[in-house]
Amino acid sequence: MKNVLKSPEPEELKNYKLQYSSQFKRWKHLKSNRMTFNAVLQTLVADQKGLCAYCEMSIHENNRSVDHFIPRKQSINKRK
Repeated sequence: MKNVLKSPEPEELKNYKLQYSSQFKRWKHLKSNRMTFNAVLQTLVADQKGLCAYCEMSIHENNRSVDHFIPRKQSINKRK
């Protein structure tokens, strides 16, 4: 796993959290707020220098996802 030095939380995310502090919102709701989602996404890509923090593969627009890596235990079991 790659060590990532984190930037401060994007202002858009701080504002989003303040706006919805009394409500429980899910990832789908955050993702539908394009400005906030894009700010978070850009911060993550910059912090991770374009690499996945888990598998260290290059992150491209067509392969970005929350969990695109295969856990080591699962990949070992598939080899048997």
